[in-house]
Amino acid sequence: MSMTLDTLTTFFGWALVLNIAFYAITSLALMLFKGLVGRISSRLFDVDEQTARNESFAYLARYKLAIMALFLAPYVALRLTA
Repeated sequence: MSMTLDTLTTFFGWALVLNIAFYAITSLALMLFKGLVGRISSRLFDVDEQTARNESFAYLARYKLAIMALFLAPYVALRLTA
């Protein structure tokens, strides 16, 4: 089985869609249940609630950058070459 540009483009396109959907669901959950997430995370990791909430949103920022670097950039590059 050979990997063509069309196959790679399709792969990165669907991976991008799935990651954006997961990011959106996670963002929505963190915004709606900010207090609950802060309390659970603070107990789980033994930090205060504000630090736990801040780290939750820092996670979203890092995840968004990873999506852009690992999925969006290759997808756009492959679409431009095809």
